[in-house]
Order: sequence, then structure tokens, then C-alpha cells
Amino acid sequence: MSHMSSVTLCLIGCLLTGSALDISDVSLINPDPVVSSANLPSLLCVSSDWTASGTSSLSLGHEYPDVDAHVLSTEPDRSRHSAAKVTWISRNHTFGAFYCQVKNSNGSKIYTYKMLHEADFYPESLTITVNKGEDVKLSFTTKKYLQEDIVTFKNGGFESSLPKEEIMDIIHFPITNAKAQSHAGLYSVRYISKAPFSSAITRLIVRSCEAGLWGVNCMKPCLPCANGGVCHDGTGECICPPGFKGPTCRTVCGEGRFGPSCKERCVDGLCRSLVFCLRDPYGCSCASGWKGLNCSEACPSGYYGADCKQKCVCERGECNRFRGCLCAGRHGARCETPDTRPVITSSLRDIELNSGVTHTINCSASGQPAPLHGEITLVKPDKSTLYAVDTQTENNQTTSTFSLEKTTRSSAGRWLCQVKTKSFQEEKEFMVNVKVPPQAQNQPVLSGRGPHHLIILVNKDPFTGDGPITSVKLVYRRDSKSTWRSVEGNRA
Repeated sequence: MSHMSSVTLCLIGCLLTGSALDISDVSLINPDPVVSSANLPSLLCVSSDWTASGTSSLSLGHEYPDVDAHVLSTEPDRSRHSAAKVTWISRNHTFGAFYCQVKNSNGSKIYTYKMLHEADFYPESLTITVNKGEDVKLSFTTKKYLQEDIVTFKNGGFESSLPKEEIMDIIHFPITNAKAQSHAGLYSVRYISKAPFSSAITRLIVRSCEAGLWGVNCMKPCLPCANGGVCHDGTGECICPPGFKGPTCRTVCGEGRFGPSCKERCVDGLCRSLVFCLRDPYGCSCASGWKGLNCSEACPSGYYGADCKQKCVCERGECNRFRGCLCAGRHGARCETPDTRPVITSSLRDIELNSGVTHTINCSASGQPAPLHGEITLVKPDKSTLYAVDTQTENNQTTSTFSLEKTTRSSAGRWLCQVKTKSFQEEKEFMVNVKVPPQAQNQPVLSGRGPHHLIILVNKDPFTGDGPITSVKLVYRRDSKSTWRSVEGNRA
């Protein structure tokens, strides 16, 4: 019964863990919004919930210009804990709207868009987010001039036309007093004689509330989302740009990091030439430090953040395009908060383990700013480093989870939980004792029998491993039965 109970608990735990994955944990990465023949186009959907793995929880699909959405064939990205990837072997079927979705979810999707390099127009950006009632211009750059009128479509239906005489280097389509019901959608622009696949596309996202408000009746005040964060009109929470995190996006993660907890890293360490798309109403942007349709342009001097839209206001220090103002001993995009020394809050009691088992250790530390993923490590007795398999941050406290795989006697000794931030280092020690389970060297011997019993001699000695032996268990089953039973006796 104990075996069955443990199996049941494991299954329940797995089910609960899998159902916890939320669209807020997901980033859809588009490395080529303008598809050329130079590279194979691809999309990558990454979950920062590391309890899920591979493609088991994520799906990628294609919508516009198809009438019906269809799921794409994906493969796991082995370089990440939980990610689904699709790579096309040609440019066929790489135009339009694509999405990432959590399987078995409420249907929420994250969208991104691709267009062909031969398009006659390029949009200013893949998505534009505005608040209810605001004025906005949809802007397109003309790449090729033809003696034809321009036609604009919204969600596949004709919206407007522009005479050829009015075509400029940059074409603006103004929208006043934006409303989600009448103006939000996917806009495409092309010459009238061209096929839909030659279009430039951009999506307008209109929050259902005016600036600074959220809720069903738009009566609740938003949190002060910093560093380009967007207030979710349905929940009031801040959706943070890649490179920032926290309830109000004030925690600066730095270059090459993304995800709601900033524990994901870009392969190049900088996130260059990658478009990051998040759940609505955020939409798509470059990572911190980059701008441009392909996110390959570095921020000009004095600017930082996603799409370089944030202006440095540094009373001290210097402007860093990934982080904002950099000042010794202070943090925040404007160096507004002094750093505090981290404090390891875990008790970290000494532990005793059997060799060969896998054991999980949590180490928590608080500080200002809270330690990032990778800044909390375990130092083994041989001075090598064990890195966290997962990290969660709540307010100013970070908890990193470590997995000790198949412990051996060499794992025994003095361990350290070490916290290294840019300004401080703290550590706390604990002891790990490893025991080798005893194993008898001789097989049991049948020394007698009766009509309803057997007499078994169990030779306890000699044995290998660690003692002392306090009891001996004999496992048996009847010939006609499939169930194993056991009997336990104390050591004589």
C-alpha cells in the first residue's frame, strides 16, 4: 500500500505542476520578421516555467492569411528547459500571423508576424499598443515605388486606398480616438496589383481602458509600470519588457536576459536581432538595448530599454543602453535605490543522504535588488559550483532550487550556499553526510519447511556499505500469486 500511495501522490503532483503553466510565463521569439533567402526562417516559443519540458505544454500555429488556424509541427529546443521550435526548410508558408499557445489552456495566444523581404513596404514595428481614446499613426516605409495606388486591409477586409500621387517615403495612416472594437486588428498594405503575400503587416492593439486604468468598468488605477511596462487592462498587473521584471518592472535584469523572472538567456548574450512577443496588450518589441524592425540597431546615446524608448535621466553615473543609469552601490533605471547586502534566509540544516539518490535543496536570499537567477549557487566540497535548475522571485526574496543528482561519497563534506551580486557576496555553510546502503553478500538459505511455512536463514553478515544494521527484510511471493509481500525481523 505504501508503494501505491507514493505513486498516486507523484501523479497528482505532476498533474498539478503541468496545469500551473500560464501564458504569462511564455515568450514568443521571432528572429526574422522580414524573411529573406539568407537564412532558414524559424520561431521559438519559450516558457519560463521550468517544471514543464520540451513541446509537451506548448504549441505553435499559423493563422492569417489562412481562414482557419492550424497547428505547426514543432520540435523541442534542447538548449532550453521548456521550449518549442519550428524551422521552415524554405520560405513557403512563412508569411502572416503566427502564434504560441499553452496546450489545454483557455485559448490565450501570443502573436507574432512575418513578411517577405520583397515586400514593397515595411511597417515601423510589428505591433503598436495604445490606450482607449488615444490618437495613433500606423506608419510604413516605402521600399519600392510603382505607379499604382496603395490599398490597406484590416483583418483581411478592405479598409482604404491611397492614390499613387500621394505616396511618400513614409506613409502614415492616422487613427483618432482609438477603440478596441473598431480599430484594433491586423493591418496590411500593398500595391493594388500585388498579391497579398507582398504586403507589409502591423497589428494595432488597443487597451480597453484609458491610460492608467484597468478593470471591467475601467475604474481601477494601474500600478506605475516602469521601463516600458504595459498595464494589463483585465488584471491590472504590469507586463514587463524583456530585460526587466518585478511588480512594476523596476528590477533591471541587464543584457541578454528575458522572461518574467529573467532566468532565460539569449544565445549571443545580448539578444540582438530577436523580436520578443508577449501576451496582449504588450505585443512585440526588441529586447532591452535594441531597436528597429529586425532589432539589430543599438540604442543611441542617452536611451535604453526595449525599442530604445526610455530616456536616461542620470543624476549620477552613466547611461547604459541595457540597464539605464549605472551607479556604484545603487540600482534602478535612474539609480534611485541604494543597494543592500543580500541576506541568506534559508536555515540550511545538515543533511544525511543515501548514495545514488537525487536530492533537492532550496536556498533563499533577500536583498535590494533581489538576487537574479545564477547569482545564487551551491559550492561543493571540491570547490566546484552547482547551478540552480530553477529560480523564483517574490518581492525582494529569491529562491533557487538545486538538484543533487546521484549522490556519491565524494558529495559528502562542507557545502556553501553562495550569493554573488554586482556589489556583495554572502555565504552560509551546511554539511552533507552520504551513507552507502548496506547490501548482504550471501543469499538467503532454506533451512526447513512445513505444510504451511518455510524456514529461511538470512545471513546478515558479511555485508557491504554502512551500518549498523538494525533490521532485515525478506521479500517473497507465492507461486500462484503475482503480489510480493515482505516480513521484517530485528537484527539478532
